[in-house]
Amino acid sequence: MSNPWEKQSNTQQEKQERQVESITENEFKEKTNKILDDALVSNIKDEEFDLKNPKDKKWYDAMIDTKKC
Repeated sequence: MSNPWEKQSNTQQEKQERQVESITENEFKEKTNKILDDALVSNIKDEEFDLKNPKDKKWYDAMIDTKKC
């Protein structure tokens, strides 16, 4: 049987691990969104990019769907 101090210590450790995972996940999402934004802006500024072109439209839609995740 574990003592209360040990149980509290484990709970605190689990809480800290969840915070680290959360920070890491948030940082990942933030950096991924920045990369996606940069790619969108770069391609939209490209003179050859045309949303009327099915290939460009498909790429654009995929990027927007990815950002929604």
